[in-house]
Amino acid sequence: MPRLTRVLCVHEDRLSLNTRKKVLENAGFSVDWTGTGMKGLVQFRFFTPDIVVLDYELPDIAGDVVASGMRRINAPVPLLMVAPNIFIPPTAIAAADAWILKGDSPEILLAKIHELLGNTRSMAA
Repeated sequence: MPRLTRVLCVHEDRLSLNTRKKVLENAGFSVDWTGTGMKGLVQFRFFTPDIVVLDYELPDIAGDVVASGMRRINAPVPLLMVAPNIFIPPTAIAAADAWILKGDSPEILLAKIHELLGNTRSMAA
């Protein structure tokens, strides 16, 4: 059986995180998560995800700062940033490969992930 595509979710809201985790696992992904940017950077180094879903608003540091750190560790890993609204600072836009809004549907989340992965990764049957 092929290995599951690994997703690292970095999100401060536990309820939203649990919902996102369930959506991703039901779609056949392996999910690891954390609630702070600093812990996200540590897990990124050791979890070696295939893709990261990263909240822009974290309790300790901004998502674009976390994304920059992740790029220094392993630049090719796609980063999907989750924004609270459409007003994203211009300096932050380039930090991620794609953006979605917190209120977007699970279908949009999954579509963006598949788009960023190029549909080349195997998922569980």
